[in-house]
Amino acid sequence: MQRIEARKWNPNKETFDQNVIAKRALMQMIDLPTRDMIHILIGGIPQNALRATALSVADTSLDVFLEKMRNITEGMLDSREEIRV
Repeated sequence: MQRIEARKWNPNKETFDQNVIAKRALMQMIDLPTRDMIHILIGGIPQNALRATALSVADTSLDVFLEKMRNITEGMLDSREEIRV
């Protein structure tokens, strides 16, 4: 469990989806309720404002939560790349 919680999302290097895939691979060995999985994913978000947003869209369905977070985070890498150009 410590290894799962230690895995933090680095938005400068990966998308939220890439982070979720890595964390879910670690979580598959443990039988966790959906609510706990969602809160572990939220706990790995480094920015306070984005973590608060994630808490506000937390759902009982992992798929619904991930879709909402995908919509929220999809522009993060794109906007940083535009600044570098």
